[in-house]
Amino acid sequence: MDGSGNNLEVLIAKLEKEGEDKLNKLKETRKLTIESLTNLMQTGEQEFIQKMGRPMTYSEMRAIYG
Repeated sequence: MDGSGNNLEVLIAKLEKEGEDKLNKLKETRKLTIESLTNLMQTGEQEFIQKMGRPMTYSEMRAIYG
């Protein structure tokens, strides 16, 4: 194994934590809208593609963003 599975797990955990933190910030500032939530997810998706070289699978997206 080349360790890419471990990198994937680390990235998923990182994006999940960042997403939760950003979501809480949006809730606290009362700026939670469909657009802000979509932007949060798109930012995570862009980072995932940049680091993994491919789009997220459905199950990865669900693991990160529920």
